[in-house]
Amino acid sequence: MEEIWFLIGKVTTLDNISQNKKKVVFASKYDSIDKVYKKISFNSSVVNYPGIAIIVNKKNIIEGVITDGDFRRAYSK
Repeated sequence: MEEIWFLIGKVTTLDNISQNKKKVVFASKYDSIDKVYKKISFNSSVVNYPGIAIIVNKKNIIEGVITDGDFRRAYSK
């Protein structure tokens, strides 16, 4: 888990972490919530860090992170 925090804290574009693309799910800032949730779910068995998606904009700049826990908390209300 420390590696993912390093990626989030230090990296601003996807170009800088191209060697790590298969470790986490990437989603567009413009994707629907449903689409992001499906990406996280369907890719959970092939990524090193399941349950997390890094959200990027059209210029591939990291905008944020969402986890499966965020979805559970939102739907439990």
